[in-house]
Amino acid sequence: MANKIDQNQEIAALKRENHSLLVEMKKLKATLNAELEVKEKTIEKLKQKLEERDGTISFYRGVYEAMEREASGLKQKLEDISQWKKKAGLLSTVKHISETMQIKELQSEVSELKNKLEIKGNEISEE
Repeated sequence: MANKIDQNQEIAALKRENHSLLVEMKKLKATLNAELEVKEKTIEKLKQKLEERDGTISFYRGVYEAMEREASGLKQKLEDISQWKKKAGLLSTVKHISETMQIKELQSEVSELKNKLEIKGNEISEE
């Protein structure tokens, strides 16, 4: 009978220990669930921030690309203006050379006319 009492006491002790472990397990589960919930909320907030940053990055990428296109267009315009200035400079040089040649031709014609006039003048005075 003593053996039976010892077994009953051991069973009662195991039941108490089992109950204590179950209570402890429930506490741990509740704690872990609370921590998990906090972590999930943190992850959700981080996902939102990431999405916002992705949106911001996409926006600024678009701005950057637009600025690159504008810069490329301005660079092309600058090259066009530079070419135009070169052509204008060449045209001015050609015009100046042409004017110089015309002046020389006119001076030559004036000189010829003076010579002819002088010859006519000499012919008239000899008569």
